[in-house]
Amino acid sequence: MKSLFILFTLAFLSCQYSSFAQNLYFNNERNGILYSVNANTGGKIWEYSGEGEFDYISPFFIDGTLYSVDSWEGILYALNPNNGQEIWKFEAEGAIEFNPTVDNGIVFFGDDDDYFYAINANTGQEIWKYETEDNVSTNPVVDSGIVFFSDGDYLYAINAKTGQEIWKFEAEGNISGSPVIDNGIVFFGDSYDYLYALNSNTGQEKWNLEADGWDFGEGNPVVAEGKLFIVSTDGLHAVDAANGQGIWSFKTAGFSKDEFRVATNPVFANGVVFFIFSNYLYAINSLTGQEIWRYGYDTKRAQELWKKANISIDYSSLLVADGIVVFGFGTSIYAINSKTGQEKWKFENENRIYSNPTFVNDIVYFKDWGIHICALNIKTGQEKWKYTE
Repeated sequence: MKSLFILFTLAFLSCQYSSFAQNLYFNNERNGILYSVNANTGGKIWEYSGEGEFDYISPFFIDGTLYSVDSWEGILYALNPNNGQEIWKFEAEGAIEFNPTVDNGIVFFGDDDDYFYAINANTGQEIWKYETEDNVSTNPVVDSGIVFFSDGDYLYAINAKTGQEIWKFEAEGNISGSPVIDNGIVFFGDSYDYLYALNSNTGQEKWNLEADGWDFGEGNPVVAEGKLFIVSTDGLHAVDAANGQGIWSFKTAGFSKDEFRVATNPVFANGVVFFIFSNYLYAINSLTGQEIWRYGYDTKRAQELWKKANISIDYSSLLVADGIVVFGFGTSIYAINSKTGQEKWKFENENRIYSNPTFVNDIVYFKDWGIHICALNIKTGQEKWKYTE
């Protein structure tokens, strides 16, 4: 993926607020330990070491329980968020490479040994296990009692309570972006330039759109205003969600053969679609597809590294909050006025940014490669605190 078309990075920082405290939970990939720190002060509250290592899947807090994954050992942990004490753990058959999700007291996830699991969130007991054709390759999505996921070739719809297969659909190409469900329709794309819309209950195809060169395989569409917005290898596209007809396309310059390639999933807010493509952040009118503004950020160093070593460059997804678009790239955090495209502030960090930004109560949190957690004021960019492990 990183050698062709990077669409998103996983969030290594998880910011979670609860009724008993305001805490951040995050993994240290260098020592494999899970940490909890105070979101207001940056002080460490506790740390937890599992049997292996906590790495690239973010911990997540739901219904009073903190969940974390040892990806390569294939172990899912449930912890007390107050003190980090283990409540239960579940060992899968293979590695867990994609984020679990929790719905109605059940934890859903897949592994790379061709199994998909439903686990009781309170006890850690297996409710059911479903054997797939290949390794599970997307995050699961639950809607109306059905859990949807893919193993690359097929999109599956499974009864969330019983584990019975409702239907499965074979795409033309590889599916690696998670499906999106809206009004009883499942939307997803594949690597053969097809975009699909299926009835979520029956799996019947409502429409498909073949668009040469779009390559939907890695990306997740966004549904808003009755339209699908999706970023491809040549720009941003809007498609009528009801019939699959193209509404407009905003074409960027595209990627040249040796160009450093970056594109994010689109973010919709207040009638504007924001996305990063190559070295620009774009704001596009959602109704007309017209460019409102673009902001060019510094990618000179990143492009040099890409051309010399063909390595991945750390950058984040987009965060839109309080009229500001925030993202990380290289060693910098950028804050851009969402209406004008003017830079509000830029925070220069010592190390490469290694997480998606998280926003709560006027504070933006992010993690860097040096295992520092930084808290910045979203309006000014001033550092509130920094935690170093």
